[in-house]
Amino acid sequence: RPGFWVRERAQMSQRHAARCFNDGSSSVLFPQAIDDLLAWMGNLLGKPSAELRNEDFLFITCGNWDVKTALPRQCGKPPPGGGVSAATQRLLFSRWCNLKEAFREHFKLSESAAPTGMRGMLRRLNIPLAGQHHLGMDDV
Repeated sequence: RPGFWVRERAQMSQRHAARCFNDGSSSVLFPQAIDDLLAWMGNLLGKPSAELRNEDFLFITCGNWDVKTALPRQCGKPPPGGGVSAATQRLLFSRWCNLKEAFREHFKLSESAAPTGMRGMLRRLNIPLAGQHHLGMDDV
C-alpha cells in the first residue's frame, strides 16, 4: 500500500526492529525491478534471462488480483513507472497458481466451505499467523 509506512511509522516502529526500516531507500523504477527479477530468475535457474520460458517457473499467489491485474496494469503505465514490453508481460504473467484454489482442491472443499484467504487457510491448518498480514517482509 503506497504510503503505508509513512502513515503508520510510529506504530510500526513499536512493532518492528529498526533494521526493518530503510530510510535511505535504494528503490529502482519498476521496469528496472522487472529486469532485475528476470536476471535473478535466470541466475537461479542457471540460464540467461533471455532464454527463460514461462514453463520454467510458477508464481504462487493468494488470489488472482496481483498477477492478473495489478502487475500488468503497472507494466502498461508509461515510463518511467511502467513501460514493460508485452513479451515480458506474457512471459511473467501468463500463468500462476492461486494458493486458495490449490488449497480448496487439495482438501476437496466446496466453494462455500473453502477459506477465502490466508488467515482462513492457516486457521484450518492450525498454524498461527505470525507477523502483519499483507506486509511484504512478513508475507514471504
